[in-house]
Amino acid sequence: MALVYTEVFAQSFMRPVSLCAIIPAEESAPDASGQRPQVQETKPLKTLYLLHGLYGCHTDWLTLTNIRRYATEKHIAVIMPAAENAFYIDGKLPGQQYGAFVGDELIRLTRRLFHLSTEQKDTVIAGLSMGGAGAIRAACLYPQNFGAAAGISSAFLTREQLSPEHPVFTPEWAEGIFGSIENMESEYKNAVLKMKESVQGKAYPQFSLECGTSDGFIGINRNFHRFLQENDVEHYYEESTGGHEWPLWDSGIKKVINRFF
Repeated sequence: MALVYTEVFAQSFMRPVSLCAIIPAEESAPDASGQRPQVQETKPLKTLYLLHGLYGCHTDWLTLTNIRRYATEKHIAVIMPAAENAFYIDGKLPGQQYGAFVGDELIRLTRRLFHLSTEQKDTVIAGLSMGGAGAIRAACLYPQNFGAAAGISSAFLTREQLSPEHPVFTPEWAEGIFGSIENMESEYKNAVLKMKESVQGKAYPQFSLECGTSDGFIGINRNFHRFLQENDVEHYYEESTGGHEWPLWDSGIKKVINRFF
């Protein structure tokens, strides 16, 4: 297994962007019985694109969870990009296409860099908090690229999360990122409806949502879960013990990997 730290030039940002990748590069280690799984090294790798949260960066998942071990056990590639604090939303100005980057350009770039599968069913996107909402949005707007998407403690923000005293989530911030507070509240639900219209009866990505019962975002995740139910979008939903914290995200991403790989 190789850890790769690199930069790629992204048209979406009009500049280089950093990313970290976990790439299987040798036979899997023997299991508890001493048996070594047979691995076809020439087979393109199934891939997990993993998005960080607010205040985070491309190395968060690697340093704060056991993602390296989980990826090794399943023999999958994991791609972790840096995407700043823009909620993976496309801005109005050139060089601010965060949504297009994680939903489409990043997939094309990394498939040229590494021996990754080009199959939709072999490609999953997931994230925590800001990254969880971004992963769900990306799969909805680019359903042809992903077989599944997972959000853990997803930040499907509403006006209730905004406050002039909050260090980030102020009304002015919402207007700067989403265009308006109304756009912020409808962004992710509109993405789901756009997906349903675009696939026109064809299979869409599988969806998975998890949130801690002590998380301040539990209410907005329950609301999004109900919205998916009301619109007949099949998905997995789980509430777990815990808050907005790395132990839950570590266990959550392990469940995601076991579910989709």
